Amino acid sequence: DDDDNTSRRYCQTIKNAQGELPIDLAVQEGHIGCVMLLANLSTEEEATDYIAKRQQQQPTTTTKSSPPPPPRPQNDENNNSEAEKELQWAKAHVAELKQVSRENQEVALAHKKTGNDYFAKKQYENAIDAYTNAIASNPNEATFYSNRSACYLALLPPKSTTNDNHDNNNATTTTIKHALEDALVARCLRPNWPKASFRLAIARMQAKRYQDAAEAAWEGLQLDQDNQELKTLLQTAVAKGRQEHFSNVKQQQQQQQ
Repeated sequence: DDDDNTSRRYCQTIKNAQGELPIDLAVQEGHIGCVMLLANLSTEEEATDYIAKRQQQQPTTTTKSSPPPPPRPQNDENNNSEAEKELQWAKAHVAELKQVSRENQEVALAHKKTGNDYFAKKQYENAIDAYTNAIASNPNEATFYSNRSACYLALLPPKSTTNDNHDNNNATTTTIKHALEDALVARCLRPNWPKASFRLAIARMQAKRYQDAAEAAWEGLQLDQDNQELKTLLQTAVAKGRQEHFSNVKQQQQQQQ
């Protein structure tokens, strides 16, 4: 079925600058769990055999020239448009930022320190205010946006408390939107910073955009291939995407009966 495992198939097609796929890196590291997810295998024994065969083939496959990353699947057009629009917005926002004086930079760092202190105390609203002041003094520093994004996500209530409360759902959606926007700006300000990719992936996970979350995590791994947080996040995003897909298929089948 061409619609099966949409999220898994997308993650299989993302390539880094060396032309390597997620499955290539999983095989290189002997990561059985990731191989099972990405290769759609049912048992660890199958994954072990797959890794052994692929590792024998690695020397002949890694010397090829690196092709450009392929486009996203056509059946994911809506998500693609959403992600692209977000990125365009963030780039436009960053392009309008002005350089600030050394004095403003120092003031911003003082606000950041205050925000860090509040964050450590789990006083997230106060921390958001402090990081907002830091951004007002110096809007060119990615860490301010990244930290504020983390604060917004820390404010989210447990999922069990949002199911039946419309006001809470609206507040949660707005909070996630703020976290996502800050992560996007941080990513554009420092495109080579893995932490920004991590923040973006986490925000997209909270928005239940698992395929976009997997993309952000994968991009972060190209910057830091030893980052265990990003590896785990990629694996979780793929698994969540598969679970959601199968759930939707089952629901559609039940409705047709």
